[in-house]
Amino acid sequence: MRLVCISLHHISLPYKEFQRYRFRNPSDFYEKTKEIRERVLIQSGTRIEIYALVEKQEFCFLTKFFPEERKIYTNEKAVRHLFRLVGAIESRVLGENYLHVIVEEAFKVAKDNLAIGKCLEALSTSAKRVSKRIREETGITNVENVVEIAINSILKEVPSIENKKVLLLGGGLSGIKLARALREKGAIIKVANRNYDIGKRIGEEIGEVEVIKYAGLLDNISNSDILICATLASHYRVKPEMIKIKDKLIIVDVSPFRNVDPRVKEIEKVMLLNSEIDKVIRENMEAMRKEIPKVEKIIEEEIKRLKEGEECPL
Repeated sequence: MRLVCISLHHISLPYKEFQRYRFRNPSDFYEKTKEIRERVLIQSGTRIEIYALVEKQEFCFLTKFFPEERKIYTNEKAVRHLFRLVGAIESRVLGENYLHVIVEEAFKVAKDNLAIGKCLEALSTSAKRVSKRIREETGITNVENVVEIAINSILKEVPSIENKKVLLLGGGLSGIKLARALREKGAIIKVANRNYDIGKRIGEEIGEVEVIKYAGLLDNISNSDILICATLASHYRVKPEMIKIKDKLIIVDVSPFRNVDPRVKEIEKVMLLNSEIDKVIRENMEAMRKEIPKVEKIIEEEIKRLKEGEECPL
């Protein structure tokens, strides 16, 4: 038996084709793979991964769910890959990561489907510990200065946040912390995410928010005073044609790749705040790179700890 990870990232093929390989319902995956005792499906907006304890024949069966662009990790390399994901250094945006929440939820779903045994239970526990240690012992997810600059920029335009309607688009860490800070100042927060379940988890993390269906995004933009864009896309997620406002709209783009089309500034009563934030994000990225050795040290310590146990054949 060996532990394997079969991984597909959306940059490996056109996004529409990538979407074809997603399981619309995790229960479909668990039904189709019920002959394999231990397996877990992890899906985000940008990646699809299966971790499983398998014999050779079972491994060959699992690979049929993926195209040739897939990547394969086995045993210790599979563990390291997962730990780098939850540790925010394997994601497309360094430190800007909500994957540890997705991973935790995926293991819960697998457990509900009776797909977790001793090996994956130990792996799940270790992944949680890695994520917790990295957040507490390193500065890889430190975005406080981005939030501070964003709030100061908003307050220059809106002296009072009380009862202002704020819409958070996406699940980037900077956006979550900014939304929470605005809620504490009396703002009314709504959250929109392509994945509604992830949106609910973000809402729980912020507290006292309304989570909306993505289909209602345009109407909610029109009715907002402040729009926070915290997506991790490689293209514009907020475009001029999406904005139909009756009053002033402030847009704060805390996305690492600038996900708001700058042409929105040409719309009357729309203000895009990102010049100072851009500078801080760049400075943050440089500081985060210096934290990578600390993160990698924690990961190797936890791999060693997992190997010392008898649950997983590494």
